[in-house]
Amino acid sequence: MRLVANLIQLASGGGQRVGLNFVLSMKENRFFGNEVLFLVTKGSILEKEFIKNEIQHFAVRPTFLYRLKFELFDSKPLFRTFKPDGIYTVFGYSFFGKHYKQVSGVAYSNLFFPEIDFWIEYKGLSKVRRKLIDYYRAFGLKRASALIFENPAMEKRAHSLWSFSPDRTTYIPPSIHHTDTNKSFQSRNLNNNYNILMLCGWQRNKNIHLIPKIAAEAKSRQLKLHFTITVALDNSIDSHLFEKEMSYEGVGDMISLIGQVSPQKVPELYLKSDGIVLLSKLESFSNNIIEAWTYGVPLFITDHDWARNICGEAAFYVDRDDYVNIVDSIEKVILSEKLQLEYQVLADKTLRSYPSIDEKTKRELDFIKQIIDEK
Repeated sequence: MRLVANLIQLASGGGQRVGLNFVLSMKENRFFGNEVLFLVTKGSILEKEFIKNEIQHFAVRPTFLYRLKFELFDSKPLFRTFKPDGIYTVFGYSFFGKHYKQVSGVAYSNLFFPEIDFWIEYKGLSKVRRKLIDYYRAFGLKRASALIFENPAMEKRAHSLWSFSPDRTTYIPPSIHHTDTNKSFQSRNLNNNYNILMLCGWQRNKNIHLIPKIAAEAKSRQLKLHFTITVALDNSIDSHLFEKEMSYEGVGDMISLIGQVSPQKVPELYLKSDGIVLLSKLESFSNNIIEAWTYGVPLFITDHDWARNICGEAAFYVDRDDYVNIVDSIEKVILSEKLQLEYQVLADKTLRSYPSIDEKTKRELDFIKQIIDEK
């Protein structure tokens, strides 16, 4: 099979780790016998990994207009030379033309739960812009030859809301390398900080702006928490607002904003952490979940159906809008050896029910070939 593997849309966020897993699995397995043309965003972390691992690729400039220009026009001579049998866009859809069969990975959970006002925190033009992006994404995905989901509830919604035929969709659970990386439990010195990790960007869906209140509540209890968040103070509205909230609550010394990290640095963050918070309103899945299990780090997650369907008993559930409830849960867990040991056992058991990266990649390729081979 001659396949275009399109990773252009993975320019930031957790999707990069998914893309990198896919790429390295392909290389380690000699591309599973396929010929592959990789597309990637120029200057991204992923492109640096392609260069480092000496994997041939084609890089596209990182703005929406350049990307659209490439999809509509500049890709044509490239594809005429390569002659692909099909295209796999790891997340999203690209407008390369309907004469190519394109299989799309789906990560936009809010498109399939219209009853949830996903952008309620935004107002005016900011909200309109996000709604238009959603419309653009949905328009593209509906044109795909087939869809790959990481969440079975979303797959079912594609059947009922978008009238996608079940034979044009599949559910493939996410994965991570199955290694012996679980942190063995160690009793903590109560004089040390408990390090809480939040892996996200400036996305209000993640409830990032509640962190200063959470920190202030912990401070009032003399609970020594320290938060590490993968954002940086910049000129964005969210950054200015967060800085103001930290100052108002007097918790600047309890929060480290370290900026975006490369996929290779993520394990180091987990190994230095005593807990991870995921306060999203809605997720299709999240690398935070499977990585927390892998590294044995207690996971504090939104108490909602989407989270319980994914995590089962392998998580600690919190009210995402109640900072007192969140601190209650964190305090209870980090001071209880019993709860942490029970969690590690459940996390390991749950993790082992997921496929390895190579198994996941092989299932993706098998499904893509099935779609391509259809008459």
